[in-house]
Amino acid sequence: MLSAGSSGTTLAKVFADAGSDVTIHARPPEVVAEIDVRRLNARYLPEVVLPDRLRATVDPVEALAGARHVMLSIPAQALRANLAAWAPHIEPDAVVVSSMKGVETYSGLRMSEVIRQVAGIPFERIAVLSGPNLTREIAGGQAAASVVAPRRDGPARRRPHGAQKAARPSFSCSA
Repeated sequence: MLSAGSSGTTLAKVFADAGSDVTIHARPPEVVAEIDVRRLNARYLPEVVLPDRLRATVDPVEALAGARHVMLSIPAQALRANLAAWAPHIEPDAVVVSSMKGVETYSGLRMSEVIRQVAGIPFERIAVLSGPNLTREIAGGQAAASVVAPRRDGPARRRPHGAQKAARPSFSCSA
């Protein structure tokens, strides 16, 4: 998980609560200590106790080491510069999930397009997480809807008339 803001911390908590070992990157050492020792991120989620399966580091390379799923949750306008430094450390077969909202101001690109352009990751390994939800609701364990959508290149596939829609695969994170 790259970023210990409110969204990143919430997603890290959700995946750790689901049984995944999660490493979250935070720049300030005091935030890392607070997460690792007090099990809190008081700046963003003061009332939420973080699970033991979640640990923090100031080193993004350490956060990426061995990660099969990389969650990106940073401000959209900071993605390009940060990803340029992080990309060489993303595992070659890792799935990169963007929970960032917005587009890059100067290029007009969606965050998934910036990820592809900067990191050279093919679209089939990039997914977007979104939904009509609020971070505090999710962190507090309230019901919320979210969608994880991978992009599939190529022509759209049509089902024959009357054919059943196949179930979508579930998603889990082991960042």
